[in-house]
Amino acid sequence: MAPNPKFIAVAVALAVGTLGCAEEWKLKTFPELSEAECKSRGGDFYRIGIPGGSSPPECNLPTKDSGAFCTSSVQCEGYCLGPDDAKHGAFTSGKCSEWQKLVACRVYVEGWRAQHVCVD
Repeated sequence: MAPNPKFIAVAVALAVGTLGCAEEWKLKTFPELSEAECKSRGGDFYRIGIPGGSSPPECNLPTKDSGAFCTSSVQCEGYCLGPDDAKHGAFTSGKCSEWQKLVACRVYVEGWRAQHVCVD
């Protein structure tokens, strides 16, 4: 029995439409915690970002879903990180980050697509 051509056309249109909808990377915000509360939750309290910068120390907590499969950062407590060698815009998946807050240049995954983003 031959497949229905209308079904095939709809399936292809849905697949192409889904792949074409790129999610944009967004910086997440996390609640501010005191140093004592941060450390009681297993976090690190330090100046995050460029060494010698003027930003005040803040809390960075470990995530409970570290290493879990993801296709977008909304699926993670922190961020969805892709393979370092993924080309910008490439179709890929990733793993949830070990920490909530990340700095440096990394490959993030949003909507199955690799996005190269640098955060200070």
